[in-house]
Amino acid sequence: MENLNLARNVESEIGMNPFARYDWRVFLMRLKRRLWFFLLVIVAVAIALFFVLRTVQRKSMRCWESQARLFHQIRSDRVPSFYKQMDTRVIAEFASSAIHFQEVAKRLNLAPPEAAKLTSLVTVEVNRNKPNVIAIRANYNNPHLAAEIANSVADVVLAAYIEMQNSTLRGMLDERQQRRIRLQARLAELEAAKVLLTSPDSFLNPEDELNRLSNEIVETMGQIEAGRAEVIQLQAAIAEAERLMTTIPEEIQHSRRIRTTDTSAVDSMQATLDAMRLKYTEAHPRVISLANELASVRKKMAETASDEIRPDEVVYVVNYVRIVLEESRNKAEVQMAGQIKINEVRTKRVAELQKLVPEHLKILGAYLENQRNIETVARTISQLDSTINDMELLLNSAVPDLSVLEYAAPALCPTSNPSKLVMTSVGAGCLVAVMLLALFFGWDFAFGRLNSPKNFNLGGNVSFLGMLPARGVVGAREMEASLQRVFMLMRGHLGQGQRVFLAELSPNSMTPEVRANWNQNFGINGIQAFWLSFSSAKERTKVPTRQRSKLDDELIAIEKCGNYGVFHCSNTLVLSQAELDLLSADIKTLEPHFSLFIVERDGKGKLNDPIFDQLCQMADYTVLLATFGRDKKSALAAIEDDARLSEHRIGCVLTHVQKKYWNILQA
Repeated sequence: MENLNLARNVESEIGMNPFARYDWRVFLMRLKRRLWFFLLVIVAVAIALFFVLRTVQRKSMRCWESQARLFHQIRSDRVPSFYKQMDTRVIAEFASSAIHFQEVAKRLNLAPPEAAKLTSLVTVEVNRNKPNVIAIRANYNNPHLAAEIANSVADVVLAAYIEMQNSTLRGMLDERQQRRIRLQARLAELEAAKVLLTSPDSFLNPEDELNRLSNEIVETMGQIEAGRAEVIQLQAAIAEAERLMTTIPEEIQHSRRIRTTDTSAVDSMQATLDAMRLKYTEAHPRVISLANELASVRKKMAETASDEIRPDEVVYVVNYVRIVLEESRNKAEVQMAGQIKINEVRTKRVAELQKLVPEHLKILGAYLENQRNIETVARTISQLDSTINDMELLLNSAVPDLSVLEYAAPALCPTSNPSKLVMTSVGAGCLVAVMLLALFFGWDFAFGRLNSPKNFNLGGNVSFLGMLPARGVVGAREMEASLQRVFMLMRGHLGQGQRVFLAELSPNSMTPEVRANWNQNFGINGIQAFWLSFSSAKERTKVPTRQRSKLDDELIAIEKCGNYGVFHCSNTLVLSQAELDLLSADIKTLEPHFSLFIVERDGKGKLNDPIFDQLCQMADYTVLLATFGRDKKSALAAIEDDARLSEHRIGCVLTHVQKKYWNILQA
């Protein structure tokens, strides 16, 4: 059951791993058998290449090598910034120029063919361990001439480098002097423009003029605010004076005169009343009348005494306090009117000054820009003066930073190294062996033969049923167990189907074992199985006379003998429609008597024969027997590519597995 589940999940495994159909264990075992061949290839190629390279090197122009070295001194940080020192690698590229090699050829009087080869014979490179050392290597078939070439290249490169550095410095110096002259002319123009930007009235520069206007505006606005505060104070003083004037009269009394305040009449009336009381009673009318009159007089006199006594003559004079208040009010009104007028004049002045500010701001922007340009030009001129002085000093007294560290000497031994040749030869042999190994793997991967269960991982409707060892590889019990596993998996895939198609990729000698095992299982399980094979009508043989049953008489095209039958067709590669109809009719006749039909086809045919597709369509499940190490993968891959078989379920069995592969594949 585990193998069945594995077969059902093959499709997803193939999508994840493109090598799911290839078994590396089998490939390594096959490689082990042929390991001696790859070792022989390595040895043969290495020996042949060693002798070839040794012969070529002895006759080449690179047999002798000499080396001269140049030293590039790295300048310190005290060197002026304008002096851009060349990198050592750049100098090495400069030394590799073909112009220098032409000059060397002229010095050594080399022939034109030899001069043309000089570029390929001289190598200029930077020392890896010492990055400021340049190595010049010259190869030639003569050790003395190789040393002369290396020394000549060093001298020519040194002279050319010094000349290039001096000419570069002179060009830089001339360019800076011309630039200084142009900057001085520009500075004179900026100074002349600066005078035109001054104020024509105050002769101040725009910045000072704008500061003056700003100070005047601020001061005037302060005075306006102070005047407004003073006007408010004056208004308050006027209002207070007017309020006081409403309570203070214009004139005040100086003196008054009162002529009399006599009470003798009242005393006389009291005396008369007292005399009448002595003479008369209180109820006497005259007493009552005089008493009332006396009371009225006294009441009137009391009221008169409580009020201010009205003088008989009053003298008035002018109120001095009111005069002082009127003078203060008038003075404050005069001051307020004057202050209001002054504020109006000052406000008008501020407005006039504020109108002048935008014009002065525009002039100030131009003035500041001009000032910045003057400072920039002056600073640039100062820097140029310093640079020009440094360049003149460097040009007159500087020491070149490139010198000859070591001249080349004639070599004592050729450049060919036997150990290097051996390593190269062995490496080439290994490379050839690896290429052959890759070719062998590619051929085995694409066009190899079936030798592992992984080769049957086609996915989709194709499943692997199991392996069968070759005869004599394992014991009878293990062989029977293998056949039993194949049968159980076949029954699991067949399910409720009744028709099985048993086919071979090639003639397979283990088909009888499979047939015998299946018949044994059918008998044990009580399954009535009918085996049907095909043969050509030309090969039809005469069947011995026997008693025919009623079922035999009902069959039309199948020649039945017990639970075996033979269908004779005109062509074993394809069945005609009439033959298919006859075959279907006979199978339907046999269905009431047999519960399972096994249709066999030998391995003489091919999978692309039409009859294979016809029998697959008629069967519910197809079992395909493949021989280990004989049947090709391409024959099995045709099942995956054949669109006619996409709807048919196919199970594969790998037979004749050899002993040394059986244990590995079983594990």
